[in-house]
Amino acid sequence: GRYREAFTLWEVIVSKLSNMILMASTASSDKEKVRNMGIAAWVLCRTLQHEVSGRNDPREKYENDIRQEMSNTEQADLILSSRNKVYRAQYDLHQ
Repeated sequence: GRYREAFTLWEVIVSKLSNMILMASTASSDKEKVRNMGIAAWVLCRTLQHEVSGRNDPREKYENDIRQEMSNTEQADLILSSRNKVYRAQYDLHQ
């Protein structure tokens, strides 16, 4: 029951993020900003995955994944040092 509900919510999150990126890519001619939005969406999903997985997702692996994906090391540091990483990732997505 709970697993199925969580999986359904995960599908909704990924679907809404995909739709948001698709709409941005059709409405904007600035490919770099759309690309950055895609990376921010991935960071949000990866951060949610890390927070939910707990000990099954080592912190070092999570930090390495974030640093590899983000070209802006200052922004990566802000997320990784944030007390609430999910809120920070959401904030970055809306920039």
